[in-house]
Amino acid sequence: MRSRSARGAAAGAALAALASLAAGAAAPGPTPVPGRSFVIVQPSGPKDLKTVGPYINSFLAYLEGRAGLPAGAFKAFYFPSLEKGEKALSEKKPGFVMPTLGLYIKHRSALGLHALVRIEVEGKAEAGWQLVGLGPAAAPVAAPAALAGKRLAWTGFDDAAFVSKVLLDGALDRFTVAVVPQPVAAVRAVLEGTADLALLSGADLAAARKLPGGDKLVVVWSAPPVPNPPVASIAGVASAPDAAAVRDALLGMCGDTVKGGKGICDEFHITRFSAVTDATYDAVAAKMK
Repeated sequence: MRSRSARGAAAGAALAALASLAAGAAAPGPTPVPGRSFVIVQPSGPKDLKTVGPYINSFLAYLEGRAGLPAGAFKAFYFPSLEKGEKALSEKKPGFVMPTLGLYIKHRSALGLHALVRIEVEGKAEAGWQLVGLGPAAAPVAAPAALAGKRLAWTGFDDAAFVSKVLLDGALDRFTVAVVPQPVAAVRAVLEGTADLALLSGADLAAARKLPGGDKLVVVWSAPPVPNPPVASIAGVASAPDAAAVRDALLGMCGDTVKGGKGICDEFHITRFSAVTDATYDAVAAKMK
């Protein structure tokens, strides 16, 4: 269940790995209770769900045990497609969401999303994103707009409006954009000269440095760090007791050596789940207006 592309460094990827049970294997269980389902949207997450099923079963079983619920009480729907995942937020009517940061910001008011916790991966509660080029031609710039016309490779890891306004100072449409399946493909495009720039997380860049030629990569723009995306409940769908139970279970999970929570966290290099509120994300939301 380990995330292969960025070794547990991106918060969304870690959540995806945890949540990749996908639409729940149809195992016998208690009568479904409205609101006890998760929708997970992770465009950069794993595509092959077969290997992660046992791990997600452990994750859901842990939540059920801590919440005092019967086995099978929680279900999960996983979407590696941003478009399908966004559609599922309204169609599946889940009680809980593990979204990308952009989708959380985009839909939190309309759908009543309330942030419960965020994961801290390898001790980091925020993520940084960089535009990376190949030196010596690439040089740092004061703003992404100075790079207008350049060829940009990225994975489509989040809502395009969010990426443009929050990470690129509104400049995404000034690039010639190519969407690639994985961060390593964006890096290789730069190294091979088919792209001028790649948009990478800090974890992606650290991995890229280890590739042949990776030592020649140059950061030309660094976006201000953004908070890792939350695990959120949906008002009017998840009950208040269920939301509190999920929040409390996750807050204690990574320190739980008795019921196995720490082992699940260690598998994904998750340091802990930390408490947040919607106000944690207000500064990011303000950039989207």
